[in-house]
Amino acid sequence: MQAYIKTAAAFRTAYDRKVLDYEITLESLESLPSTVTILGGDIPRELAGGWLWMADSLFLIAEVSPGEGMTELQLQSPLDAFSRPRIYEPPAEGTTMGAFVIAELADGWRDLTDTVYALPYLELEAEDSIPFVPPTVDDQGFYVLSTYLRTARRDHGLELRFVPDGDKLRITARAAVTGSHTLIAGDGHTELASNTFSRTAVAKVTTVQPVDTGEVDEEGQKIFRTDVVDWYLGLDGSVSSQEPAGRASGSWSVVTVAAKNDAEEAARSVFGKNTETHKVEFWTDFRPGLLDDFRLRLPSGAAFEGQVQAVRKLRGDRRWLCQAGTWPVTLTDKVRKSSGGTYGGSRGSSSQLYAIGDIFITTRAGDPAQLLGYGAWTRIEGCYLYCADTSTPAGTHGGESSHTLTAAELPSDVSVVNPDDLYLTGVRSGTDHNGVASWSGGSVPTKALGSGTPIPLKPRCFSIFVWLRKA
Repeated sequence: MQAYIKTAAAFRTAYDRKVLDYEITLESLESLPSTVTILGGDIPRELAGGWLWMADSLFLIAEVSPGEGMTELQLQSPLDAFSRPRIYEPPAEGTTMGAFVIAELADGWRDLTDTVYALPYLELEAEDSIPFVPPTVDDQGFYVLSTYLRTARRDHGLELRFVPDGDKLRITARAAVTGSHTLIAGDGHTELASNTFSRTAVAKVTTVQPVDTGEVDEEGQKIFRTDVVDWYLGLDGSVSSQEPAGRASGSWSVVTVAAKNDAEEAARSVFGKNTETHKVEFWTDFRPGLLDDFRLRLPSGAAFEGQVQAVRKLRGDRRWLCQAGTWPVTLTDKVRKSSGGTYGGSRGSSSQLYAIGDIFITTRAGDPAQLLGYGAWTRIEGCYLYCADTSTPAGTHGGESSHTLTAAELPSDVSVVNPDDLYLTGVRSGTDHNGVASWSGGSVPTKALGSGTPIPLKPRCFSIFVWLRKA
């Protein structure tokens, strides 16, 4: 078997060497390493970051270790070449998932103006019709394309196909085709390599929390009481302070909670770290595809059903080693997947950041269902947010954008004299000792000013988009 080492800058074949030994991951949903040893100890370390083509598969060279007459290469999936964080910008409406990926590869790698990092040899094409689902971003709006690609492959069936063509690298985004297999361990075609199960689970959490009573002692210090609450994990993943009918099994944990924190959230955080793993490895004399469905009858007579998670190849064995089952997964991951939330990053690791009834605020246009990847949202327009009180409960509207003053709202004892009508009317009643006449029964005519135009109540502001999650 031959290995072709290509440069990162130009995709030019720098070395063509015989493979002495290898243990490679051909396909995987995880970033699993591969190792290849090739003939010759003259491969420069500077080729780390370049590419290696062998066994009809492309690899990213992570590390080069020259030795006596041979060189060991540590390899990664080609997806890992696209791990530089990027700011997420929503695509145009109607964009497919593959078209989004291809546009990101073009903008973030092929067409870079910084030629040191540009990959101008990429030839990109999208051939899918998979509806676009946005990546989950971190608190600064960044996401990682390689993480997005792995989740898109697992949850939506989008795959990237890498094909060298001379000094060009064709990358095609397309819908993956999967198969289904019925396997029998020990029948001469399939052999069980390992079957392991492990679980780390907490099923009950007791929170101990100081609570301010609102009272003070003789020295003026606040008086606290201690609240102790039991929280239970249900088989459906629910968390409640009432023991559920379907109660999960596992260990009991006791945690202290600061007075300012929420006890239920603290309990959920503990439950969210639960993990379980069931992993099966088996050899086959044919190469299955990633995420192919299979039913494997074990030597014990039991049957294991799952999907192929990784396909590996080892020198000296003509068979393929398949890994399947459930990899280490937390309860939080399960909630995220079942609720439609997607993709990695700090925000993605907490299932759905916004619950029903939460407010989402942004300066970016677009429905949060597209920006966040979940929920049904109603936009709130033309009003300010107000801290709820008894007169305006949370979730209701109040106030007005302008107001016309009523007579009762005017300052008291206000009248306006019309200068054109400044004369007295009435009956002359006499003259004082200075000869000044006095009158009785008269009045000073007045005239109303203004037109009754409503007063605008809008202060200086900074405009944003505000959405309320409804479902």
